[in-house]
Amino acid sequence: MQRSLTVDVVVVCSYRQLGYVYDDLSLNGLEHRAAVQPAGTAPRTRTSSGQLHPARPWLLRQCPGQGRRTIVCDHDEEDDSHDHCEFAGDIFILGGANEMPWEFNLPYHFDISKAVERLGKKLGGDYIVTAELYSVNGTSLDPSLLPRPVGVHRPPLGYTDPKPSESDVQSANVVIRKDVDTLTDEEVYELRQALSRFQNDSSVDGYQSVAEFHGLPARCPRPDARVRYACCVHGMATFPHWHRLFVVQVEDALKRRGLHFGIPYWDWTRPGTTVPAIASKETYVDPNSDSSVHNPFFNAPVAFLGETTSRQVQAELSTKPAYGDHTALFDGMLLAFEQRDFCDFEVQFEVVHNLPHFLVGGFAPYSLSTLHYSAFDPIFILHHSNVDRLWAIWQALQIKRGLPYKAHCAHTMTHELLKPFGFAPPLNSNEKTHSHARPSAVYDYEHELGYAYDSLQFGGMTIDQLDHYIDERRARDRTFVEITDALSALSLNYDDNYKISLAIKDVNGKDWPENTFSHSTIIHEEGTVHAEDGEHQELHVRSDVSSLTREQVQNLREALHSLEEDTSVNGFGAHRGFPRPAQLVPVPGRREEVRLLRPRHGGLPPLASSAHRAGRERAQS
Repeated sequence: MQRSLTVDVVVVCSYRQLGYVYDDLSLNGLEHRAAVQPAGTAPRTRTSSGQLHPARPWLLRQCPGQGRRTIVCDHDEEDDSHDHCEFAGDIFILGGANEMPWEFNLPYHFDISKAVERLGKKLGGDYIVTAELYSVNGTSLDPSLLPRPVGVHRPPLGYTDPKPSESDVQSANVVIRKDVDTLTDEEVYELRQALSRFQNDSSVDGYQSVAEFHGLPARCPRPDARVRYACCVHGMATFPHWHRLFVVQVEDALKRRGLHFGIPYWDWTRPGTTVPAIASKETYVDPNSDSSVHNPFFNAPVAFLGETTSRQVQAELSTKPAYGDHTALFDGMLLAFEQRDFCDFEVQFEVVHNLPHFLVGGFAPYSLSTLHYSAFDPIFILHHSNVDRLWAIWQALQIKRGLPYKAHCAHTMTHELLKPFGFAPPLNSNEKTHSHARPSAVYDYEHELGYAYDSLQFGGMTIDQLDHYIDERRARDRTFVEITDALSALSLNYDDNYKISLAIKDVNGKDWPENTFSHSTIIHEEGTVHAEDGEHQELHVRSDVSSLTREQVQNLREALHSLEEDTSVNGFGAHRGFPRPAQLVPVPGRREEVRLLRPRHGGLPPLASSAHRAGRERAQS
């Protein structure tokens, strides 16, 4: 699916420009510099285990007013069930059917650390987070109205994940994954022979069965479930983990059929790349028989449908950028490598990985560009061997930077079972992938999964060189979702009134409505706002309501009374309903009611409570 972005431009100005300041910017007595400490200045006031929040879940969006109750539960690894839970707290979403559409593009974090500790678990331990949803009238709502909560573990400042175990890459238990373009003729022949044997195996451990792990026929949540879906993980933080296991599943199958090295990788970030020679032609000459035979890397059956995979390679795959420039895939991975947090990396990384699927599969029906059938195309394993290598490069960069490389940003997801790898035989007879079916078990790929790469260079750069090159790029101004030239052509500034619309077309050529994707937002950040020379602006001070003097209280009441008495377009009625939907204008004879809710602890502020009493006295008289 191809996508262009809708961008809502919001100009955020200093509140001083609006003519007011606050009398106090402290939080419970803490000055702002102490309340929010920059990274590296001092440890946070937390336990040594860090903090825990449900995060990715709550990309909150428009919905009727509702409360969400957060619950933390023990996790039974045998069946992913739970029997002991602790209440963590509530959040409330203020919303209604007649407001404009909205959606946060960043997650809301809610601290559940104390609930996890009451559960007897370490903050970095194994537990699950659930939620119950309620309407403002108390009725229970379908929890799927909002994304499910995911626990985020924030380790303390300075924390780094343990380095992977040092493995002897010469060990017979560790195979080396090489660049596919560097394979010798003997290695190419050995790989083709092993794949042919695998494709000719129609057992539960054969090619068709393993290819079905990824797409159709669907096997999740269980093969016998009434409603099933494909097991592959996409659009989630555990996308790299699931596909790491899949490549290992195929690699082990090929090793059992005579392969003595790892699945090679196809580096599609290089300029002018093409489908690798090993997979580009339908037949090859067998050096032993001197006869032309089918090339198992060219295509494969989709047996349960009686179809065969095909490709519709796009010309963009072989783009040759101008001298000194890079391909879009190379630049996309540079931006992914730049990220310091796993989830930020994963989003960039996964989206970049998607493009080669389309550039090879194109619009062909049973191809790399179709999620349900992509794993049947043998080039899938060359592509995903490289995808896994790119993840390994980012892991090495994080270790070089002294930063965590694990998915702490999706902590609870890393303890969930990855299916079908977690299924018992005969659904999965590979003991290695079965015993590592939790994402938290696949980071140390050399020691735990038995493979290594011939090189972790990117664009000819070592890890040290790559990290330095990334730092140089970060020092320059850059614009993402580049619209600068388009704005200039329209004689527009970034803060002018304009809109960019979505044009969405899927791989079948079908147009999709613009609201298929949520909106995106451009945020323009600039330095401290300075008043123009000669500017003299009167600033009103906003004070704590409980600190007002009697004179200030009286002045405020008189001003509010005067505003309420004003029936013009500048009066209270107009402001109260701004912007007011047409269907909500007052209707003669309809009674409007305003309820004043009392806080659970403590009374109303003096100003409001006295006004409430005065209103009650007027009603009684």
